Amino acid sequence: MFKLAQFRVLHSVARNGGLVPAAAQLHRSSSAVSLTLKQLEEEVGGRLFEGDRKSKLTPLGRFILEETRPLLEHYDRIVQAIRHHADGAPGQLDIACVPSIAATIVPDAIAATWQSRPGARVEIRDMDSHSVTQAVLLGTVEIGLASAVGRRDELAFTPLLSDPLDVVCAKDDPLAEAKQPVGWDTVRARPFLGNGSYTATPSSELDRIDTNRIMYIANVISIQAAVRARIGITILPRMMRNSAMAGVAFVPLADPTARRTVYAICRKGHRLSPIGARFLSLLREILHARRQEMGIELFGA
Repeated sequence: MFKLAQFRVLHSVARNGGLVPAAAQLHRSSSAVSLTLKQLEEEVGGRLFEGDRKSKLTPLGRFILEETRPLLEHYDRIVQAIRHHADGAPGQLDIACVPSIAATIVPDAIAATWQSRPGARVEIRDMDSHSVTQAVLLGTVEIGLASAVGRRDELAFTPLLSDPLDVVCAKDDPLAEAKQPVGWDTVRARPFLGNGSYTATPSSELDRIDTNRIMYIANVISIQAAVRARIGITILPRMMRNSAMAGVAFVPLADPTARRTVYAICRKGHRLSPIGARFLSLLREILHARRQEMGIELFGA
C-alpha cells in the first residue's frame, strides 16, 4: 500500500538531485531514504530514477511526481489549516480564479479580508476556467472563481454574477466610435484574438469566431497590448472595462445572449475554513456595492 511519506521522499530526492541532500532536508539517513525509494519502486513495479545517483527521473518517476504533487499540496494545506485553527491564527486562503476576476474584484475582497483577519496568508492563482475547476477538484485550492467548465459531481457550482461580453478594440480604432452595438458580422470581418474568458458561453457565433482566431492569448496584460497594437480585436467581459485597460475601448455586442456567468466553486461536502467563508461573504458585499459600476447582474441579490 502506498504511503504519503514515500511520495514525499520521491519529491525531495527529485528536487534536491540526489540522496544525500534529500536526506539532509528530510533529517534522515541516506540509507533510510534509499530504502524508502526501493519500497516505492517495488510497490509501483518499476524504477523511478536512472542510475544509482538518483539524479534523473525515469518516465515512470516523472509521471508519479506530477500526479502526486497536488496530493502533497492538499495534505500540507490541510495540516496548516488545522494548526492555524488550533493556534487561533488568522488562517490561510488558497484561491484560483480567471484573469478577469483576479484583475477586478478579488483584490478588493482580499483587502477587506485582511482587515477583518490581520495576518492571514493568501495565495491567488490566475488561470483559465478549466484549470480553476481542476485545482478545486484536486484540493490545491479551497475556492475557485470561474465559468462552469468541466462540471464534476464532486464539485458545487454556486452562481455569483453574470455580465455581458463586449468587443474590445484599440481606442483609436474606428470601431471604438460605433454609435450602436456591434453585430457578429462586423466581428467576423476583423482579425480575432482568442482568450479564455468566454469559453463557457453557449454561443454558436462565438464558437465560429474562436475557431477562426489568428492567435490565442491567455494573459490579460498581453491581450491588452496586442489589441492596443491593432493586431486584432477580441471579446472580454464588460466588468473589465474599468480595470486599468489603457488604450483599448469596450464596445457592446448587439447580441444580448452573449453573457458569461461566474461561479464560486468548492468541493461538495467541504466546510469552508473561517477565512474562506469570510472571503466569499465580503466578495458578495463588494459585488453588490459595485454592480452598477461594473455592469453586472448578481445571483441571489
